[in-house]
Amino acid sequence: MVSTEEAINKQPTHQPPQALFLNFTTDLSPQTPKKKAKKRQTAYRVNGVNILNRNEVDSKTAIERIQRRRENHNHIERKRRDNINNTILQISQVVPNACQPGQRPNKGRVLQLALSYIQVRK
Repeated sequence: MVSTEEAINKQPTHQPPQALFLNFTTDLSPQTPKKKAKKRQTAYRVNGVNILNRNEVDSKTAIERIQRRRENHNHIERKRRDNINNTILQISQVVPNACQPGQRPNKGRVLQLALSYIQVRK
């Protein structure tokens, strides 16, 4: 029989809990835990070249490149939106009842009316 003092000093050994979900495979060999992937350093790649690599390009140059690239993309996107908006405006002027006086045309409504106008003319 174990004395009270021994029972108090004796620490229970806990085993780590097993996973709730098993990784089932077709082979029945014992499974080994997968190794954790190493953390990768943040990279900003342009044409396959890491422009944030401080050994090759200083950080100020990299930031300038990113800024120029962003400005160029914004300019191209703005031109695309302006082109779409101007074309919808031109369509609204051609299609009857697409644009009420004093109101800005609704793009979706203009396109719906243009489609129905084209289908009637077929």
